[in-house]
Order: sequence, then C-alpha cells, then structure tokens
Amino acid sequence: STNVAVHGIAEFNDTLYVGDVYGGRVLVIKDNAIIDEIKVGSGPEYVEIRPPDGKILYVANLWSPISVVDLTQNRVIKDIDSGATPHGLSFTKDGSRLFIVNMHNNILSVIDTQNHEIIKAIPVGNKPEYVKLSPDKSFAYVTNLGENTVSKIDLSTLEVVSEIAIGDGPHGIAFSADGNLAYISNMKGNDISIINTFTDKVCCHNSLWRN
Repeated sequence: STNVAVHGIAEFNDTLYVGDVYGGRVLVIKDNAIIDEIKVGSGPEYVEIRPPDGKILYVANLWSPISVVDLTQNRVIKDIDSGATPHGLSFTKDGSRLFIVNMHNNILSVIDTQNHEIIKAIPVGNKPEYVKLSPDKSFAYVTNLGENTVSKIDLSTLEVVSEIAIGDGPHGIAFSADGNLAYISNMKGNDISIINTFTDKVCCHNSLWRN
C-alpha cells in the first residue's frame, strides 16, 4: 500500500511495537524482522507498554477508541472510549495508572490499567496535545496547544493546581533529571520555554531559530 505511516513505537524485551496508522495494526519487530502484527483500532498513533511487567500494550487510535492489547496473546482484549483524538500516553512508575489527553474534548483521562477503565476525566486547557509525568511522578503536565498554556495536575488529588502561560503553540514536554525544570517545545514560536516547577513560572525562552 502507498498509504503507510508509522508513528508511535514502544520497546520491551528487545521487541519493538510500532503503530501502522493507516493499516490499523501494530507491527511486532524483533531482530530487525517483522515477526507478527496485531490488529487494533483505526489509526494507531501512540503506543506504550504498561510497566513493569510489559504484559499490556495501550494504543491511542486517531479514529477509534483506545485499544488494550494483551501481549501474551497479541490480541485486543478491550476498547476504551476516552474521547476524540487521544494523544500521548504516560504511565505511573508502577504502571497502575495511565494518563492520556483528548484533543477535541479538552480532557485528561486517568485510566486504571488493571481493570482498563477510566476513573477520572480532568478538564484541562484548549486542544491538549501531550501529557508527561514529572520524574518523581507527583504531577502531570499537559501542553494546551489551543491556548498557549500548560496545565499542572497534582496526582495525589487528580486536580489541576496551576495553569501556566507559555510560548506560542506548546507541544512536547521534557524534564531536568532532578525535576526542577520543565522544558516545553513551542511549535509556532520555534522556541523552548523553561518552567521552574517550584514557582510554576516561565524563567526563560531559548530560541531554536538561527539566521
């Protein structure tokens, strides 16, 4: 097929799991060869494996509910409808909870990964693009592409504790090793905003544009 687009990739036990967006499948790759394929929902974009056991794969599909895949059988065991256009997948360290944003209903969904059920829907900003947990797993940070903010969620209460004004078109998130700084890539501003995670203030912007 000429319509091939691979997007998300996850790894466990030297095995790669790659989402084939137009094929509606996840390719299983080992030793540089495709050894299996798993039929999932329509438009598998983001894929992530539940830690620490590696037995469950979550697949965020563009045009259908989230697929929950049992990797001992390589088959979908459940579909979870978290809203339109789910993006990004972040697990707690013990794998008990999964956080995923839904771009078109402005929600951060919290999923119990043992029962594979949504336990809370947290309203965030407009067009949330990505979610990432702080290194100590105390907070979740969500980039809101549609209103140039970052939502900070306390994971002990599952409530938004801060809305941080950011650069133009916030998208990706990374943290310093100690968690004291959050780095936000701005798609439209061509720069990176750096947040002090204690004060929830932007301390500076680093331009990515060079003349």
